[in-house]
Amino acid sequence: MTGTPVCWTKMFKSFLSFKDFKEDLMIESDGIRGYLLSGDSIYLTDYDMARKRLHQRIEELMKTTVDNDAKQIVTELRNLHTNFEDISDSAIKFKITNNEAS
Repeated sequence: MTGTPVCWTKMFKSFLSFKDFKEDLMIESDGIRGYLLSGDSIYLTDYDMARKRLHQRIEELMKTTVDNDAKQIVTELRNLHTNFEDISDSAIKFKITNNEAS
């Protein structure tokens, strides 16, 4: 096996961060879906909390990722998540406007 203990530690932390990222992404998407289907703002609490954690996790991944190819993947992940947030924000605004018009 090659690599220093520090390198392996960073790789392991990155792996755990990706795992946590996936879990938070599921919570975030469940929250937005629940709100859009029900109109109950309680779902937005989970959505907002997961969204904040995802921002933190992306920054953590950027700091702990040592490989340039992996950094590019994290950058693309951040861009995709930003797009998801933009679409989600538009859907929330539409739902709020639609509910007020009813």
